[in-house]
This record gives sequence, C-alpha cells and structure tokens, in this order.
Amino acid sequence: MAQDRSRKNNNNQVTWAKAFRDIVVSSINKGQFPLVALFLLLVIISWRIPSEVIGKVVEDVMYSGNRGIYGYILSLIIALVWFVHSKKMRREHSDELERIGTEKSKLQSKASNRNFKSSNQ
Repeated sequence: MAQDRSRKNNNNQVTWAKAFRDIVVSSINKGQFPLVALFLLLVIISWRIPSEVIGKVVEDVMYSGNRGIYGYILSLIIALVWFVHSKKMRREHSDELERIGTEKSKLQSKASNRNFKSSNQ
C-alpha cells in the first residue's frame, strides 16, 4: 500500500524535462516555436562562448556610436510582427465565425425541415 502511494506521488512530480517538454509542446500548439527555438539558440551560444568574449560583444553593442538606432529597429520589428499577427488573427476569427454561422444554419434547417434566410448576406 505504501508503494502505491509513493508511485502516485512520483507521477505528479514536475521535473525540468517535463517542464521543458510542456513548454515546447505549448509553443508548437500556439505557433510560437520559432521564438522558443531562437531563445534556446541564444542560450546555447552564450553558454558556449567564453565570458570574456561575451563581455566584449555586449560592450561593443552598448557603447557603439549608433546605440540609439537599436531601439528604433527593435520597435519597428515588434510593430511589424504585431501588425502581421493581428491581421492573421482577425482573418482566422472572421473565418471561424462564418463557419460556425453556416454550421448553425444547416443544423437549424435540418431540425425544422425548412430553409431559413442567411443573415450573412
């Protein structure tokens, strides 16, 4: 009986491998896997590069003469990605609402044995 309880408790433990798996699967389902992959790539690269080199790269980026341009570039990229993503989401939402309306109309017509005018026209 004690072994059964310990087996049940072990199945509920969250390990780093399970958490990582869940994050990757969730990012794939939500379409965010490229961002997760880029983040992991940056982590791996920064892990492998010696700390002296990382310090030099950060110093070069932060104290270069064009450091103000990085904020504008990042803002532009974020705005473009947001615009594309929101346009895609609006289109998918509209398509889904149209599909649901059509399906509802078909089911109503089938249930009442008569045709109804569509409200989409």
